[in-house]
Amino acid sequence: ENDTDFFDWRVGLEYDLTPNNLLYFTVSTGTRAGGLNFPVVVDGELFEPTFDNEELTAFEIGSKNTFNFNGITGNANFAFFAYLIDDQLLQNAVAGDGSVFDPSIGNVMGALQIVNVNVGESRVLGITFDGNANLPYNFFLNWNFAWTDAEFTDATSVFDRDTTIPQAPNVDISGNELIRVSPFTIQGSIGQNFDVPWGSAFWRFNASWRSRYFNSVFNSQGFDELGNEIPLEDVPPCCGVISTINDAGELVTVGNGLFFNDRVEDFALLNITWGTDFGPEGRYRVEGFVNNLTDVARNQRQIINGFVNIGFINPPRVIGGRVSARF
Repeated sequence: ENDTDFFDWRVGLEYDLTPNNLLYFTVSTGTRAGGLNFPVVVDGELFEPTFDNEELTAFEIGSKNTFNFNGITGNANFAFFAYLIDDQLLQNAVAGDGSVFDPSIGNVMGALQIVNVNVGESRVLGITFDGNANLPYNFFLNWNFAWTDAEFTDATSVFDRDTTIPQAPNVDISGNELIRVSPFTIQGSIGQNFDVPWGSAFWRFNASWRSRYFNSVFNSQGFDELGNEIPLEDVPPCCGVISTINDAGELVTVGNGLFFNDRVEDFALLNITWGTDFGPEGRYRVEGFVNNLTDVARNQRQIINGFVNIGFINPPRVIGGRVSARF
């Protein structure tokens, strides 16, 4: 049994500089409720491990603006934000019955279960700049730029990747980056709407880029049996020589802890859409699209422990079309 309660609030101030420009400041809190993990049996005893609430305090100050520059209209918004997180929750994959995981089984995922763990405190600082513009000849432009500095400020986690250690050490991850947070992200799109004899037509080009990030709290860092930092390649692999697929699609062997690498390099995604509307009030639409034009493949997230490194890759290049109607 687990009983939890919390109270969240939000306070905001706004000052209108002109009819087209305003400043704002907000402070708010948020809570992710604690709860129970799956029960496990250890040495014949049943345990029902719990996890506490994750608490967030968020600050944001910014400006929202509309503009008209020589007939080009649009919006431009700026913001600085700071998030303070206490008792941050992370998810770990463990053996489903609480015992030592057996890597020789066929259904790896079926033998794992996800547990929630409070690891400590973290903070996120960031700046965003976004907006849009309506350009001549029915062109339009949208953009979003973000800089983010996200790290654990006082946190620990069990380093369970070296299976030669009888008792996995609890290591200090303070100063490490939060998982799946890129320091820089840029998104933008440009397109056009125009008339044709049978109705209207359009095209859109969308591009996004994000800098490198990490998929685990260890940030591709290894630790020894005392919890001291060591190069990841010095961490013994779980099962001797391991076979894996490299970036070129070739089967290679990995004989060290680089098997547990969780760093994802920067990448860009490009998407194109085009189409036409026709019929009464543009009721019918035919369109085509190409998503992930350059067929980039990156791990969006990973499940990593002492025996597995399972990556979940973004969708590949997809070329297709759609037909729709409004009634």
